[in-house]
Amino acid sequence: MTATPHHFTRHLADPRRRRAAAGVVLLVSLAACSVGPGAVPGPGVTSGFPPGPVTAATGTGSSGSTSPGSPAAAPPTVPAQAPATTFTATMLPWRLPRPLSRAVALPDGRDLLILGGLTAAGTSSTEMLRINPATGQAAPAGTLAQAVHDAGGAVLGSRFFVFGGGGDTVLGTVQAFAPGQDRARVVGRLPRPRADLSVAAGSDGRMAYIVGGFDGANPDPAVLDTADGMSFKTVANLPQPVRYAAVAVLGQYLWVLGGAGGTTATAAIQRVDPRTGSAAVVGRLPVPLDHAVAVVLDGSLLVIGGMVNGRPSSTIWRLDPDNGTAARAGTLPEAVSIPAAAVLGGNAYVMGGEGRTTLDTVVRITRAG
Repeated sequence: MTATPHHFTRHLADPRRRRAAAGVVLLVSLAACSVGPGAVPGPGVTSGFPPGPVTAATGTGSSGSTSPGSPAAAPPTVPAQAPATTFTATMLPWRLPRPLSRAVALPDGRDLLILGGLTAAGTSSTEMLRINPATGQAAPAGTLAQAVHDAGGAVLGSRFFVFGGGGDTVLGTVQAFAPGQDRARVVGRLPRPRADLSVAAGSDGRMAYIVGGFDGANPDPAVLDTADGMSFKTVANLPQPVRYAAVAVLGQYLWVLGGAGGTTATAAIQRVDPRTGSAAVVGRLPVPLDHAVAVVLDGSLLVIGGMVNGRPSSTIWRLDPDNGTAARAGTLPEAVSIPAAAVLGGNAYVMGGEGRTTLDTVVRITRAG
C-alpha cells in the first residue's frame, strides 16, 4: 500500500492504527484466556496446552484477511493435534510502566531492555526502559536518538542496535548504544529506509539479519546481514516479500513465518540459507498470520500471537523445521499482536502489544514439564 510520511507519525499506514487513531478500537481478541471468551486474565493466570475447545482446520493455505472497513469474518479454525513439545504461558503479576506496542526488546545481562515503541496515544517513543524480569522492577535506561516504532533490534558484540522503523517518516537509520550508555546515537544507515521489518540474530551474536518491511510504498525483498550494525550485504531475496513477519534463526537457516504481503496476511513459511543465498517457500502455517513474533526457546522456534483474520490471536505455534509445518504448542493468557519479545534465562517474555487496546501486560513462556 502507499503511505505518506504523515502516516508514520501515528502509524496510520497500518489500517488497524487508522481505526485506533480515530478513537475507535476494533481489535477484538480471538480467545482472551482459558477462563472464558472475553474475560481479561488477572495477574498470575497460567495458560498451558491443551487450550480450550478447538475445531477442525479449514485448510492450509490461501493468504487473506478481512479488508479494512469490512465486517470482521469469523476467526479461522485451527488444528487440534497435540505437538511433541508444549509450552506454558503465565501472566506475570507485574506490568509495564505504561501500555506500549511495536517496541524492540533485547536481553542485557539479567535484565530486559525495551526500546522505542508506540504509546497508547499513537505516538512513537524515544524511551529506553530497563526491566528486571525476576522482580518486575522497571527503570528508565536512557533515550533513543530518534523516536521509533515497528523497528528491529539485535545485540551485536557488546552493543545494542535498533534498525529502521517508523517515526515521522519511514526511517533508514541505525541507532546504537553500549552497556552503561544512556543515550543511543545514529551510527549508520540501511541501504533503503524500512519500517515493519523483522531482525533476527544467531545464538552466537556474531551476525544479525534484516528481513522484510517496506519503504512506505513498496515491500523490500532483500535479506541483509550485518556483523557490525553499520555495513550490510544482501544475502538473499524473499520469494514472497512481507511486512510484519515472525522471524528467527534456527539451525543454519533463517525462518520467515507469515507476514503481510500487501494488505493481506500470508501463511507462507519461507526458509533462507544465508550461506548459499537460497530462499524458498517450504511450507505453510495452519492459518494466514501477521503481526506475530518469533523466539527460539529450548531449541524450539515458537510463533507467538499475531493477527488472524484481523483479530489478535492467543495461539503459540511451534515450527517443525524438518517438514515445514507448525503445530499448536500452547495458548497465551490473552490474545495479543505485535508485542515486544525476548528470551532470557530459559524463559521467553512477551511484553505489551495490542489486544482490545494497547497492553501493559507481561507473559512468561516456559517449556511445559
